[in-house]
Amino acid sequence: MMKKQIITIAGGGSTYTPGIVQAILNNEKRLPLSEIRLYDIDEERNMDMYLIVKFMLKKKVFQIFAFVQRMIQSLLLQDAILFSHKFVLEDWRCEKRTKRFHLNMD
Repeated sequence: MMKKQIITIAGGGSTYTPGIVQAILNNEKRLPLSEIRLYDIDEERNMDMYLIVKFMLKKKVFQIFAFVQRMIQSLLLQDAILFSHKFVLEDWRCEKRTKRFHLNMD
């Protein structure tokens, strides 16, 4: 059995968050989770996404140990895999940038 992972979503208040979480949950066998962490500098948006994702988890009856909506920044990445999706505005163009981290599934 593979070790359960902790996923931290930086920018967790984004409207992309439910889709990101759904994609992660659809691959639960390949990436077992113990915890999902949402972090966003906009606490109100983060709380909105927290409620939406909490509903998604309850509806699908996923067995995730913990779901953290807010935390101290120093603990954000502790023992976690970071996922970040952001848009950068440069010269009136919006450039999509996604950070990807390769996981060792052995």
